[in-house]
Amino acid sequence: MCPRFRSVGEREFIERYQQQLSALRPSYVHGRIVGCASGKVGVALCCFERPCSSDGWCHRALTAKWLSEALEIEIPEFGFQERAQSQHPMLPPSLKA
Repeated sequence: MCPRFRSVGEREFIERYQQQLSALRPSYVHGRIVGCASGKVGVALCCFERPCSSDGWCHRALTAKWLSEALEIEIPEFGFQERAQSQHPMLPPSLKA
């Protein structure tokens, strides 16, 4: 994760990350992700970094929330498929409904 994000608190991190996402077209991003699977396998958002905070939340959950809200689709966390999008286990506590 770039230092620009690591150097701030949760609220500022979320605002900066959402600002980055807002510059993208959700349908294009979703299409590129699904296109990588070539219709042969399921798709998963993966992360190679440790969680962003000691609370265990992750920027991957912010991306899932953004795509979910923009495209009106569910993007569940593996092993927690029964949870609503707003209860994604890796969301920052301030964003859970």
